[in-house]
Amino acid sequence: MDCLPFPLTLRLWDIFVLDGEQVLLTTAFCILRLHRKKLLHLKTFDSINSFLKNELCQTFGGSTLTTDEIIEEYMVCYEKLKQNNLLTLPSPTDNELPAKPFNISMGDITKLTPNISNKPVTSDET
Repeated sequence: MDCLPFPLTLRLWDIFVLDGEQVLLTTAFCILRLHRKKLLHLKTFDSINSFLKNELCQTFGGSTLTTDEIIEEYMVCYEKLKQNNLLTLPSPTDNELPAKPFNISMGDITKLTPNISNKPVTSDET
């Protein structure tokens, strides 16, 4: 977000508050789409990398578009990604789900498993 003009950054933060993390993918796609002609003329990975790291940040890629025009393009990109089901992540598989609950203290564990006694474990029992 440091590369974007400040008014555009504020608009994108507003969209982020409204839509959530989908704005990250959509913004990246939109930036690439806005600069696709320049990117297609670059022949090597190094030149593309240099453009994305340096030139894009210095002048926002020479874009003459206003903030409103960029947001309109953002909305077009959002709809394209949504039509192709690229904004929703697939459901996690069983091996991707956590096996144990997160962020639970020992007191909470004993409430979840009432059959376990609260007596201290001695070295003989381990």
